[in-house]
Amino acid sequence: MLVDLRSDTVTQPSAAMLRAMSDASLRDNARDGDPTVASLEEKAAGLTGKDAGLFVPSGTMGNIATILTRTRSGDRIVVESRAHIYRSEHGGYAELARVEPIPIEGESGAPPAAEVKRSLDAECGGSIRLVCLETTHNAYGGVVASLAEMEHIYREASSGGVSVHLDGARVFNASVHLGCPVAAITKHADSVVFSLSKGLGAPVGSLLCGSREFISAARQRVKMLGGAMRQIGPLAAAGLIALEDPFEFLENDHRTARRLAECMAALDPLAVEPASVVTNIVNIDLADRVDAGAFEARLRERGVLIGRRSNGLFRLVTHRDIGEAGIDHAIRSLEAVWAETGNSRSASLRGVH
Repeated sequence: MLVDLRSDTVTQPSAAMLRAMSDASLRDNARDGDPTVASLEEKAAGLTGKDAGLFVPSGTMGNIATILTRTRSGDRIVVESRAHIYRSEHGGYAELARVEPIPIEGESGAPPAAEVKRSLDAECGGSIRLVCLETTHNAYGGVVASLAEMEHIYREASSGGVSVHLDGARVFNASVHLGCPVAAITKHADSVVFSLSKGLGAPVGSLLCGSREFISAARQRVKMLGGAMRQIGPLAAAGLIALEDPFEFLENDHRTARRLAECMAALDPLAVEPASVVTNIVNIDLADRVDAGAFEARLRERGVLIGRRSNGLFRLVTHRDIGEAGIDHAIRSLEAVWAETGNSRSASLRGVH
C-alpha cells in the first residue's frame, strides 16, 4: 500500500471528473472563450461572493497577477512573515511586480490588525497598495484566520484606500473548520484565489475572483505571464465536478489529520500539539530527537511518503485519496519507524503533556 502524505496536490481525478473531462468542449478559450470555462468561472464567483472569476493555471499565478494589477513599481505590500506569497513564490512580488514587502508576524495566517493599522498609519496610506492574507495558512500547519480578525484588517485597509487580497488556496478547508460558507470568509477581501488541485481533487488550476473591473485587468496580466490557456474545457469540467459538494471529503481529511497528530503526540509529546491541527495539515517537529533522513527513508520503505521541510521538521497532508485503511497503515508505520529511530529522550517523554 502507498500512502502519499506529501501534499494534497497528489490527488487523482475521480471517475466523475474523468467522465466530465471526456465529454467537455474543446473551444479555444484564449481566442473565443469556452462555455465550460465560463461556467466554472461563474460558479467560482458565486461561491466566493464576487462578481467575476478567472481560471488560471496556478495559485501562484493568481497571486502575482493580483499584485501586478493592484500595484505599481515601487509600491509596498503588507504580508504575513511566513506567507506563501512572501516565502514560497520565488520572490515574484519583487522580480516581476517590483514591490517591497512589509512582513508582519502573525499566528493564524493574518498579521495582527493592530500591526497592519500601524503600518498603514506610518505610510499615511502612501505607498502601501495591498494587504495580503492567507487562510488556511500553509506554514503554520493549516490554521485558520478568525473572521473577526479578517474583518478588522479589511476595515482598516479599506478606510485607507488599500485593497486586500486573500491567498485562499485551501479556503474551502477554512470554510469547513469555521462552519460557514466560503463567501462569509472572502467578503473580507477584495480578491481571492483558491486552488482546485489541492483538497478539492481536480488535476489542474486555480480561480481568481473579484470585481468585474479587477478581473478584466487581471486577465491582461495573466496573458502577459503566459497564462492564457486554449483548449482547457476538460480541465474546467473537472473543476466543476470538484466544486459540486467537496465538504464531506474535506471534513474527513480534517478528521484523519487529527488522528495522525494524536498518533505522533503519543509517540513524542514535543512533536505536535493535536489541538492545533484544525484542517488537513500536520506539522511535526522532531528536531534533535530523530535522524530525519532515516525517519523519512524508513517510512518510504513501508509505503508512506511524507514531506520534509527542514532537518527534523516534517509535513503530513491528508486528502480525499487516503481512506481509513491508508491512515491506519500510516499510523502503524509511524509507530514502527519511531520505535526504530526515536531516541531515548523522546521515549522518556511519552505520556507527558
